[in-house]
Parts: sequence; C-alpha cells; structure tokens
Amino acid sequence: MALFGQEDRKSPIRLRTRRADALKPLKNRGLQWIHECNGSLGSSDFPTSTAASPPIGAPVSIEEHRATVLQRRDEAERLGNDIAELAARIQAATYELLVMIRAFDQREGWSGFKSCAHWLNWRTGLALGAAREKLRVARALVDLPLLSDAMRRGQLSYPKVRALTRAATPANERRLLGFAECAPASYVERLARAWCRVDRQAEATDERRRHERRNLTTWVDDDGMVVIRGRVSPLVFGVCPVSPRPLAEEDMVHLTQRGTPLYRFWMVSRGCRGSQVGS
Repeated sequence: MALFGQEDRKSPIRLRTRRADALKPLKNRGLQWIHECNGSLGSSDFPTSTAASPPIGAPVSIEEHRATVLQRRDEAERLGNDIAELAARIQAATYELLVMIRAFDQREGWSGFKSCAHWLNWRTGLALGAAREKLRVARALVDLPLLSDAMRRGQLSYPKVRALTRAATPANERRLLGFAECAPASYVERLARAWCRVDRQAEATDERRRHERRNLTTWVDDDGMVVIRGRVSPLVFGVCPVSPRPLAEEDMVHLTQRGTPLYRFWMVSRGCRGSQVGS
C-alpha cells in the first residue's frame, strides 16, 4: 500500500486504476510474446485460416469480424467433409481387407501357423484378439449381404459391423442395418449386446420349456401289442428306434441309465419282454 501512497487507502477506485496501469506493460509484453510464438510456428505446421489477422490492438469493424468468422466456418465445414470422405474410403478399404482375409482363410494360406489369426498377428502386426475379430467378421459377412454392401460403400464403419455381426442373421439383418445407419457406434454396441442377451434368455426359456414337456408312456393295447408314446429331445430322437436306421449298441450312450422310461423304450424296441426290460 505504501507503493501507491497513503491517500490510496481512502480511494479504492484510484488504487485499482493505478494497479492496472502498473500491470499494463507486462500484459502488452505477454501478448507480443504470444504473437511472436505463433508466427514462429510457420504455416506448414497446422492448417490455419487464410484470413489475414489484424494487428494486435487495431480496431476491427463488425463487418470484418463477421466476414472472418464466416470464412473460418466455411473452411471448417470443408475440412469436416474431407474427413468424412476419407473415413468412408477407409471403411471401404477395410471391407476389401476382410474379403481378402476370408479368401486367404478359405485357401488355408496360413498353413504352418496355428490359425489364420496367428498368421495375421505375425504378418500384419495385428494384436491376436484384433486378428481373431477381423477373421470372425469376415466369415460372418458371407451370410449378411446387406451389411456387406453397406460397408463396401463406406456407409457403415468397421466397429458398427463388428458389433452387428454378433447378433445379425439373415432374418433380422435389415432391421439392425436401419438402426446402425442413424446411430453412433456406441449405441450399436449396446444394441448388439442387448440383442444377444435377449436371444440367450429366449433360448434358455425354450430349452427349459422343452425339458419340462418331455414324457414317455407305454401301455398294452387290447390286441396284446405294446403301445409307446413319448416326447423327447432332438438328440435322443436321433438315436431312438423310430428313425429309419437300426439302433446300434453304441447309441446306448446317448440314452439314460437303466430303469428310466427311455431305457425301457430302447429295450422294448429290441423285442425284450418282462424281466429283460427291467424296472
């Protein structure tokens, strides 16, 4: 406070004014240093606006400022379009890479390695997990023509296609494609995970329902013949005697243990009666 005089204690406004005047040379020196640093970078280091910047401290009219803002906005828009076009070309090139990977895998060009993913890891420098994903996507796109065409034209990015191939089938491919065209990749990932989870739950529910509906009943008809009626899983049906082929001894491993209805079913089909069937 002694630097500015004792009278400044009674006038806070005068004190702030004198402090600002004392710091003004330091501020101007800092702005001049920043301007010199920007000039030393050169025009080739970063894409800059072609509009000439007015000298520091020079008055700028509203029209000039508006023209500068509009010019920078146009340049940014053109740059954004160039980025999007280049990204589309990269996605199209990625699709061609997947096609070549699939053809290379079908011809077993990776012979001598543990798998095609290991060959990609060695030859192209891809991480083993990324190589496996590319191989999986390349194989899945064979049965998904709509997704393949969209990626070939650069409309879908590889992350979106990678997520969709986990849940897409020829039946739901069109619906998933419509969502992916208007949603970011993070939303597509969430949709694919939820879709797979719902499919697994539905499959588990169907399997539990089929398991609960299994049954096998036998009775003796009026003419003395044994009647057999049952509902079994497809695996058991494949080795049951109702199939055209004869039942072999090794098929017994697919049936249940002795004393169960399926075991009696198998024994009766061989012509066993009474004590031979067992309880």
